[in-house]
Amino acid sequence: MDFLDEIDVGCTFFVVPNKLKDEKFISELKRAAAKGHELALHGVDHFKNEFGVLYPIPLSLLPIPTFKKQKQRLEKGVKTMVEITGIKPVGFRAPYLLYSNATLRALSSLGFRYDSSLSLFKPSHSSRFRIGWSQKIKPFFSNGILEICVSGDYTFKLSSNNFHHILGKAINDFKQIASHEGVFVLNNHPKRFSQVESLSLKFSKKKFRRTLISTDFAMLPRCFRVKVNNSLHF
Repeated sequence: MDFLDEIDVGCTFFVVPNKLKDEKFISELKRAAAKGHELALHGVDHFKNEFGVLYPIPLSLLPIPTFKKQKQRLEKGVKTMVEITGIKPVGFRAPYLLYSNATLRALSSLGFRYDSSLSLFKPSHSSRFRIGWSQKIKPFFSNGILEICVSGDYTFKLSSNNFHHILGKAINDFKQIASHEGVFVLNNHPKRFSQVESLSLKFSKKKFRRTLISTDFAMLPRCFRVKVNNSLHF
């Protein structure tokens, strides 16, 4: 969070309500919200088929959760999150980025403003091999809700061996998306990124910080605003 303050960039923390057991973590989330960062919903329990199933390998025998079931789960998640953090979320990202049209309709019916479960690439966390999944580099409306695509998860498999490769890929993706006036959504799992401490990357971390500060990486989140339901969303 201190680094976000340093580069003056807002962040969205996607929260799994039923995993909010640590009082220190809850306190940090409240501190983030007080600083102006967003708290959004990331499922309820975070399991693969919570809101969707993986197609097409293989065609799953598990049915896609119905609109009714998804709405009930979302209501449960919102209720728990409000009780614990005091904040009602308006944004959502599905666990494992697995969702369906029923998810979007359920979100819209509950007053959510946006979803961020669609990835530009599959798998979104691949450090070497990936395929283009969506051409929607700009936010768009689907089933009554704004969809803001995930550009990539660049820290999921971060190591001392691939750090510079992944950093280069992230910068190239950013430049390409920015050249089309799109939105670069940097997905990051804090648990993965915190492992950098044990990967002997102290020098690389310093370089990483300098790179973000010295390039346009930090500019897009500060400049980009989306108008949703007559209000500005950062």
